[in-house]
This record gives sequence, C-alpha cells and structure tokens, in this order.
Amino acid sequence: MLERIFAIFLSTFVIASCGNSSNHKQTKAGQATNSYKSESVVIHTNADSISKVIASKDVIIIDVRPTEKYQEGHIPGAIHIDLTEDFEDRIKRLEARKVVVYCGDGRRSLKASELLRKYGIDTIFNLKDGFPTWVEAGYPVER
Repeated sequence: MLERIFAIFLSTFVIASCGNSSNHKQTKAGQATNSYKSESVVIHTNADSISKVIASKDVIIIDVRPTEKYQEGHIPGAIHIDLTEDFEDRIKRLEARKVVVYCGDGRRSLKASELLRKYGIDTIFNLKDGFPTWVEAGYPVER
C-alpha cells in the first residue's frame, strides 16, 4: 500500500514538474512565440493596490475599454488600447516590463492580461472588477 502511494506521489510530481518547464523562444522583438513566459505574473488586485503600483511610476497603464468609455473618464496617465481593435499589434511594441490593465468589469482586462503575458510583459496588474471600483474608491479620473 505504501509503495502504491509513493508511486502515485512520484508520478504526480513528475507530471507537475514537466508543466513548469520553460520552452518558449524569443524573437528579436521580444515576442514569446511558443508559450507564455514562465516568469510572467498576473496579479488580480483592487484599486488600493493599483494606486500604489501607479505611484511607483515605473508602470504603463492600459485601458482596454471601448473608445467612448475611455473618453468619458479613465485612470490618469492611462493609454487607450481597445481590446477589440489592434491590441496585439500595439502591445508587441510596448517597452514595458510592468503594466496595469483595466476595463469596465474585469473580463476584457483578464483577456488582455493573458495577451500581455504572451508578449513577454513580466508583471501585469489587473484591476479586479474594473474601472468602477477605481471610481468608487475615490481615486482621480482624467477626462
């Protein structure tokens, strides 16, 4: 019985270890071509944490909402890259290692986070539950 438990444990460990291997390739543009960078991190967090990240000033803020929503108001300093338009083409050219991304409710920014990760961004902060949580927390809005 003990041998069977050990064999199951060992098999699980081997399978899990294989899933963590880093087999991606980088192109000259820094684009991951085979898989996500294993070092990339997506952090789903709240407005208070996002505010602290933004205060560090070494981050790019990306609003992935539709143009009209961005124009109604956005986080100060945010650039607008609509997820439904030329998102991938534009993020390929980003020179950032750390990005804050948000949308209206958290769904678009979740997809954007995965794409940012695909293209080699090291750390992505996703504003959980979207821009309304930023406004509700009383943080500034730029128009």
